[in-house]
Amino acid sequence: MLKGPGRDGMTAYGRLAAELWRKISAGEWPAGTRLPTVVQLARQYGVAPVTVRGALGLLVAQGLVHSRQGRGTFVLERQEQAPAEPGAVLGDSYFESWIVGPQEAVKVLERQEGVALPPELADGAPAPGEFVHLRRLHLGGELPVCLVDFYIARDAYDSLPPGIDAGFKVGLLLMTKAEPRPARGRQITTVGLAGLEDAPLLQIPPGSPVVRVDRRFLDDAGRVLGAGVHRYPGSVFRQVIDQPIDEILAGIESWLPSSPGGDRPRSDNKNKTQSKGGTRHVGDTKEE
Repeated sequence: MLKGPGRDGMTAYGRLAAELWRKISAGEWPAGTRLPTVVQLARQYGVAPVTVRGALGLLVAQGLVHSRQGRGTFVLERQEQAPAEPGAVLGDSYFESWIVGPQEAVKVLERQEGVALPPELADGAPAPGEFVHLRRLHLGGELPVCLVDFYIARDAYDSLPPGIDAGFKVGLLLMTKAEPRPARGRQITTVGLAGLEDAPLLQIPPGSPVVRVDRRFLDDAGRVLGAGVHRYPGSVFRQVIDQPIDEILAGIESWLPSSPGGDRPRSDNKNKTQSKGGTRHVGDTKEE
């Protein structure tokens, strides 16, 4: 049974989409296979039909399956999977799903083993041992959409499935598959200007607006398991938060006044936005 949104930051339909894609990529559902019906999948995974439809919608958006009216949903042949239009704007599925589908591509620009975590990414947290450094360029069609420098602790990296370097969004994979499992994630988002080194890779002029997202993942002991810097051209970056109001209120009720005019208790909830020196700090992270 799949759980709803939790510590890993993924929605239930995002997690289900990842599980269905795992079956496809493992060959359990080869090309041409008709997937179980919405009702069957809902029963199998213990979720609502609307969750199944959302998961299938993600796979359709990434060109992995095709739904045919009155016939069902089928796994596409690789050659049937149409590439994205050059310069197309990223859809919500880019940030929701942790798989890299055929409408996306990842270029591994550099891979280093046995390196230390840069102190600015550790930000005071202990980061003992060796890390694996991946420098990757994410593409939407032919459009560069994100330049990533990600560091994963060696033991956490070794616990992940093989072939992750170019096939998955590493941050979400770290949150859902690594051992030990991260206990806390932090995200800091700032806006700056593209430097001389990054601008050519992102295909933008130097000095263009760039959204920088720093992410750090800690284990139960406060040790850094992974950390990365993500640079998005300002022209393509979009962050979507869409959830029921009840869920939003549930996340902040601990620091709301208990009665009108009452004192607001001190919050232990880190998943809120604060302002400090012009930098916005966001608690639990949700994307790669």
